[in-house]
Amino acid sequence: MKIKKLNENRFKVESSKKGEFYTVDLNAPSCTCAHFSFRLKGTGEKCKHIAAVEEKYGRTGKKEKPSQKSLLSYSRIIDEVKRKKEAETVVLMEKYGTDEVQRLIETGELIEKKGKVKVLE
Repeated sequence: MKIKKLNENRFKVESSKKGEFYTVDLNAPSCTCAHFSFRLKGTGEKCKHIAAVEEKYGRTGKKEKPSQKSLLSYSRIIDEVKRKKEAETVVLMEKYGTDEVQRLIETGELIEKKGKVKVLE
């Protein structure tokens, strides 16, 4: 997922359609994607575009790097899902931790459908 920083708190995040971007504002936080605009706005929940910006830049808009432990965990999760082609979400969460698996789903690295995840390729 490509992310372009516009200023301290605003970003352009590429959608699943190449060349199409949504605007994320960390001050609100808000996103111009339909999922956020019609389903999540006002709920306190974040779409995958906001999550991706926060993952890369932190909640303040300043770039943060994931810890070595997190990177290793993400790599192991993705490798396991690639090997199996598809994996049960709950099983991965029990094995690697809910936060790690959820973060990969929120950032679009993993796609979840009906309790199973696949790697976005």
